[in-house]
Amino acid sequence: MLPAIYLIAALAILCHGLFHTINHMGRHTELPARLGWLLLTTGALDIVLAPLFGRIASPSYGDALLLAWLAWYLQGERS
Repeated sequence: MLPAIYLIAALAILCHGLFHTINHMGRHTELPARLGWLLLTTGALDIVLAPLFGRIASPSYGDALLLAWLAWYLQGERS
């Protein structure tokens, strides 16, 4: 159950990063914000694609809770 929560949260972060945040950045978006979202989206992509390469995520409760909280926060930010 814990890896499923971890994977779903990473997928939510990946979708939010790719389809909402990165596509809506303007010319004047500061470099730290751009790099932060690039790293966050790349990390989520790594978690989502890991099973395709034979890596099974075994997150701790703290890792899964942090990622789930971040995904929940980002989904609420969209509104």
